[in-house]
Amino acid sequence: MVMTGQSGRQVIGVVFAVVAAAAGGRAHGQASDQAAAIVIYPYVVVDSARGIDTTIQFSNAASERAITARCALLDANGHCAADGRVCRHAEDCPGGDPCVPGWLGTDFRVRLTSGQPLAWRASRGLPPDEVPLDGVTRVGPRGESNFYTVVPPIPEDPFAGMLFCYAIDDDAYAPIERNDLKGEATIEQYQQEPPRLDVAKYNAVGFQAIPGRNNGDESLVLGGEEAEYTGCRNVDLINHFFDGAVEPVSGTRNVFTTLVLIPCDQDLILYLRTGKTPVQFLVYDEYGSRYTRYAMLGPYLASPLSDIDPRLFDYSVVGSLSVQTRIRGLDSGLIALVIEQHVDPTDPTRVASAAVNVHGQGNRVRADVIGYRRAICGDGVVDPPERCDDGNTVAGDCCSATCQPEPAGQPCADDANACTDDRCDGRGACVHAPYEPLPEGCGCCQFESLAEAPNGCVGDLDGDGVVNSAEVEICQRFKQLGYRSSCDADLSGSIDPFEIAMVRDNYTYGCPAGATVCTGPADSSVCGPLTANRSVPLEACDRTSPAAAAAGCPALRATYTPTPSTTPMATPSASETSTLGPTATATPTGVAPNCCTAGNTPGCSDPGCQLCVCGKDGLCCVERWGERCVGIARQECAAACRCWQCAGDCDGDDVVTIAELVRSVRAALDPDRIGDCWAADRNDDGTVTINELVAAVDRALSGCGAS
Repeated sequence: MVMTGQSGRQVIGVVFAVVAAAAGGRAHGQASDQAAAIVIYPYVVVDSARGIDTTIQFSNAASERAITARCALLDANGHCAADGRVCRHAEDCPGGDPCVPGWLGTDFRVRLTSGQPLAWRASRGLPPDEVPLDGVTRVGPRGESNFYTVVPPIPEDPFAGMLFCYAIDDDAYAPIERNDLKGEATIEQYQQEPPRLDVAKYNAVGFQAIPGRNNGDESLVLGGEEAEYTGCRNVDLINHFFDGAVEPVSGTRNVFTTLVLIPCDQDLILYLRTGKTPVQFLVYDEYGSRYTRYAMLGPYLASPLSDIDPRLFDYSVVGSLSVQTRIRGLDSGLIALVIEQHVDPTDPTRVASAAVNVHGQGNRVRADVIGYRRAICGDGVVDPPERCDDGNTVAGDCCSATCQPEPAGQPCADDANACTDDRCDGRGACVHAPYEPLPEGCGCCQFESLAEAPNGCVGDLDGDGVVNSAEVEICQRFKQLGYRSSCDADLSGSIDPFEIAMVRDNYTYGCPAGATVCTGPADSSVCGPLTANRSVPLEACDRTSPAAAAAGCPALRATYTPTPSTTPMATPSASETSTLGPTATATPTGVAPNCCTAGNTPGCSDPGCQLCVCGKDGLCCVERWGERCVGIARQECAAACRCWQCAGDCDGDDVVTIAELVRSVRAALDPDRIGDCWAADRNDDGTVTINELVAAVDRALSGCGAS
């Protein structure tokens, strides 16, 4: 059958429409010469000891409108399982301990005004006071600014990793289909003596958004039938010299090639990648010979080619000059970059480098997926652009329906206490601070101001008039657990950063002299004789008896005035001892046992742990530190006693799960969340470092029994 006229033109039109639709669905692949919605800097390296740093250039190609990008700086350093030092191979670690691959991310946001370029050194980042248009003192011609732009510095030095950014909506923080981002990176190595500068620059790899394809879920789909962005290449092509070959121009310099490979599949939710991707290397030399090698790629590769396989890439083994290598990922697409270095054999410090964006063939049929966490207001997890999340979307509770803090001083939920003022703190929480001055009828054993703790000095847990370093640490731990103690200056039931600052000030400068302990007249029907009266609002301690130790209140004289005293506290009588907290217990005879093991003497070797445990069972500090006391130390007082045996084992069950790794990562990103997993903080300094996260990952992979 032959079609002519209008029917033929209609069929041709349909064919062109189908072809255009298919081209739109699969679009062109990754590119380094076009603006895009996703840009990836495969190789960000810093090594201050060797004078190496990377300058990031990031720009908005749109001259008429601003754009915001969400970025993740991913640390690919490996770390020795034993001591956490940076490593590339197990040979770099003492005793042949494993070198655990790293893949930890730091999230941040960059706002670019119309047509604006920004630049920063990876080692320094871009602090708020160095942002060109801060939106307060400086704005652009259209009133645009870089408001909220804060670029963090690299988390450790030396550092090797990548930077990933994608265009987002300003309000919902969701990906948008705007191909306006462009980036370059310049790697510099400066040597002072003799003065030398080596520079290598490359373009960031871009993936363009396909109009109308983003479905708004928590994944960015690269290529495939349901592509939202252009896909990764099917094959990466590299033309290079064999490692160690003499380049033909000078006839003297040796050439070495570093290959950077990153899987296109990425998880930006947990920032943990424990699997490996099989990679095929197909090598052609100048004599027509072909070689094939398969290797397993971890989360990141930045390695000299000869380290991958000297039989394939080492000139001294192969004896050939030029080579073409075709690289293909079998389970995931790959992003590749090449750093070529020409080295003077007589002086290895004389180096000339070039960074080369890799060419490729075809696009993958199978999709690669980048997972990201999208902020959901009301889920109880604070994710940008949220500044608070109290688990609901109700306004008027200090955290708004859109998860933004409501104004400080705004009235909030009444705690039914006539002595407290219930107001928002401006950070998303409702606080119940005592009125200043206290209203009539609020009892006698309370504070006159926030500067006064139950014993007159914030953080002085043992009542000796001095805040020591152990008490600072205990207050930091109690902050997470909400223990009632003299760390909680306003008796709100929780310890806030302001109170921790007061504790540190008292540790540094000494306790204030002459602090008032009671605000009203002594009334034996309310205050005393031995214990705090919980029916009286705000009464935490009762000063009318030296045996007043209920609720963790130390034994104090009625007229106690805190001073850096050299005289010991009055020792309570034997009849009082059974009601005293741990700080009033007589010093045990013999050697105090480790708090995590049972012993025959009362108390244990850690004052912070003893304080917590004996507050729950006074017999642990009076009779003996038995199995029950150890049980309290391991469970109810886990944060104070630190009895866990396995890095990252948050719940103490001798298994480190993915959920516990997530809790450890959150604690590393936000020190205020250290209470999510005390077991991640192996050296008990109040922060979780990358090395400690590496130890937790190692225990997740190897099991707690291997530690």
